[in-house]
Amino acid sequence: MFLSRRTTHAEYFDSPECSSDEIRNAYRQLGRVNHLFKFAHPFEFHLPRLLGEERCGRLRLLDLGAGDGSLGRHLERWAQARGWIWRVTDLDLKLALLGPDNNNRRVAATALRLPFRDESFNVVLSCQMAHHLSSDPEIVQHFREAWRVARDALFLSDLHRNVGLYALVWFGTLATGCSKRLRADGLLSVARGFRLADWEAFAREADIREPKISVYLGTRILLRARKCRA
Repeated sequence: MFLSRRTTHAEYFDSPECSSDEIRNAYRQLGRVNHLFKFAHPFEFHLPRLLGEERCGRLRLLDLGAGDGSLGRHLERWAQARGWIWRVTDLDLKLALLGPDNNNRRVAATALRLPFRDESFNVVLSCQMAHHLSSDPEIVQHFREAWRVARDALFLSDLHRNVGLYALVWFGTLATGCSKRLRADGLLSVARGFRLADWEAFAREADIREPKISVYLGTRILLRARKCRA
């Protein structure tokens, strides 16, 4: 059955042949798609509920697979409008592809071996990065490392593999004028996405305690977990 199994076909924009200029142009196009699909809303809605609003006044966050850093910039502005101070560190494999320098809070590294001490950040988050990893063991290692460096909470989000989302991505990338290659990669991203049982297994193998795993509006898988503190 269509999309019943997760594909392992690599996306073009993850390939070594893809140039930095192509990737930067893809991020500009993705910005239009992300705006259409309100990519930051799960974090805006759930983070204050996960932590409690009284805890949101001042936070250090780490965004894994940050891409051009747009999520972190958006969340900092969103928090500032509420009188909160959030400082997001962006981490991605290639520093040159990250967004504008935000007071040296940009790090080039792999999410599989984070260059931080245990519990270095109040919140560790990731948006649609896990499906880019090449194998289930890598995804488990990504979950384990993210949990390790989180002090208060972990919040991971990725695509929920289903026909409805496939159709939405087809329409959204076409309506926002994305290139043919990016439209193809968008559909492939859905095919590389996940089901609830996948993330439940990953979280269990990564020893994440009492995770809450759910589907958000039929489009994304969310994992939220609080660290119990003495």
